[in-house]
Amino acid sequence: RTPVRLARGAIDGTAEATDQLLRTPGVAVVVDGYNVSMSAWPRLDARTQRDHLVKLLGAASARTGADVHVVFDGDSATEAERRPSVSAPLAVRVHYSAADVEADDVVIAMARDLPTDRPVVVVSSDRRVAEGARRHGANVVSSSALLAWVRA
Repeated sequence: RTPVRLARGAIDGTAEATDQLLRTPGVAVVVDGYNVSMSAWPRLDARTQRDHLVKLLGAASARTGADVHVVFDGDSATEAERRPSVSAPLAVRVHYSAADVEADDVVIAMARDLPTDRPVVVVSSDRRVAEGARRHGANVVSSSALLAWVRA
């Protein structure tokens, strides 16, 4: 996989670059769930964070046409607690890591395992996740850049 090249003049980390990446035809967006939700809503409980993030990602998917996957750590919630209370749009797929696997590793594996002819954007501010995603040819958008784009 080759990372998506930004249009001339677009600066990585800006709302313009984020918009371009998320509107790339056929893009799969893989989101490090708690990395984004804890930056956006640090005072809320985990379930409420998940619900807010899934709703936000649904709106982002509707706005861009992106196929969105969000990955959360699976060890902190029971099966009933994991289900989003919001109706997740079909374009948002919610994944949980196994109890003994970090969501970070699932995000990196998804960047590796999605078809190589498909552009992949990973959303995370975690350095290990970002480096792992880049090794597999994915573009990386920071949590703060995604949140700034959504609010723009």
